[in-house]
Amino acid sequence: MYDIHALSRAPSFTGWLALSDQPIILHIFDEACNLINGRREILSIVHAEIGNGPFNLVLKEPVLFTKHLDVESKISIQETQILLGDLTISLTGARMWNPIPRWDELRKQKDEIVRRLALLQLDNENESILQFSNSPMSLSSREAAALSKTSGHSTTSASSARLRRRTCRSFQASVTKRISPCATSPPTSARQPPPPRRSWQLKSRFKTSRRQSPVSNL
Repeated sequence: MYDIHALSRAPSFTGWLALSDQPIILHIFDEACNLINGRREILSIVHAEIGNGPFNLVLKEPVLFTKHLDVESKISIQETQILLGDLTISLTGARMWNPIPRWDELRKQKDEIVRRLALLQLDNENESILQFSNSPMSLSSREAAALSKTSGHSTTSASSARLRRRTCRSFQASVTKRISPCATSPPTSARQPPPPRRSWQLKSRFKTSRRQSPVSNL
């Protein structure tokens, strides 16, 4: 048997453990192993390099799952450990992962965060804020080329710099707004129902519909 220890667990792990009588192995990778129970709920046992997630049980020691497991490996769930093939995963000391950021602590550091955001300036086209080039907030070279085609002239370095600075300011403003205390916004006025029809309007409409309806000759 190969003993390893769990480092952290997702909030859904306790419920998954309680409702899993006979889980089976769904997928096996070098650094991760997915289990599924009778309710079709999944638990991912992963390396610390992969980290926390909504379905993850993170291990402290690295282990090559493909070396120790196959789809026919037996699984036994106990109160303080999981027996997975020839692996024994100890659950003692595994801390609960909280996916919600600690906004109160971040708001106390608002000035420091804003100061550091001001240092995230874009110098050339190959750099972006926090390297989020795949984010829709970033302006890639392809988007700049598309803008140049629609405008009918090539994008100059000065205009590209202005666009990148604008993106930087937008990102800074969004983060600053996120860590600022939540302001209570005035309630949105409810949509008023249409005024009731008056009796003479209903009568007039009824008479008009009778005049327009065809009369069959019996």
